[in-house]
Amino acid sequence: MSEIFLIDYFSTSKKTFYHSATTFSKLIFFLCVLFSILLTQSLIFLSLTITILLALIKISDLPLTKILKWALYPTFFASIFAISQLSSSSLLPLLSILKGFSSFLSVILLFSTTPYTKIFYFLSKFSGFLGNVLFLTYRFFFVLLNDVENRIRSLKVRGLYSANKLQTLKNISNLIGHVFLNSIEISEKFYNSLMIRGFKGKFYHLEKESFGLKDLAIIFLGLGILALSGVVGWTL
Repeated sequence: MSEIFLIDYFSTSKKTFYHSATTFSKLIFFLCVLFSILLTQSLIFLSLTITILLALIKISDLPLTKILKWALYPTFFASIFAISQLSSSSLLPLLSILKGFSSFLSVILLFSTTPYTKIFYFLSKFSGFLGNVLFLTYRFFFVLLNDVENRIRSLKVRGLYSANKLQTLKNISNLIGHVFLNSIEISEKFYNSLMIRGFKGKFYHLEKESFGLKDLAIIFLGLGILALSGVVGWTL
């Protein structure tokens, strides 16, 4: 099973300062950091933001080495995009890579310290449709990921990778086709299981959160990062 499933485990098993903060304060911090990353053109600011995020990950008792390993995947795709920018500016490709890396760290910090049920329940207060879509997409992603991993494991035993390159491509294309068709069946079963359990288009979270000083500190930290991106983000 993919290590990405550990995100849910980290969000519920840890009891640190950042974990105990409210969903509202962590979402505000996440949005401030994300906007500052998207707006800035400063390598120094991005480096400072990454340092702050890594410090929060460490404070939250999350496995820094494992998270950095996960961060290599989005950074790889950001690097592919950065290659197309080599002719424009000497700093632009590096900016794209650091923006992708720092954005992923902000996302992983949010979901590794906040159960997904709290995040989507909070969003459903503003838009029930949006909350439901995000919740169902999130859950379906993990169900589909588990099915893909099982299929790849079984096909490897049967010779997924052949010495014949054309045969390997054929096997991979068949795998993609089966996953696509099976995803439709999985979505129907997933929907039917929700209906059997009484799902009526809304979901609830009974745990109440209390706003405190630590939430103010997290919000002010996020606002400070956003303000700093406007002050020095375009000058350094």
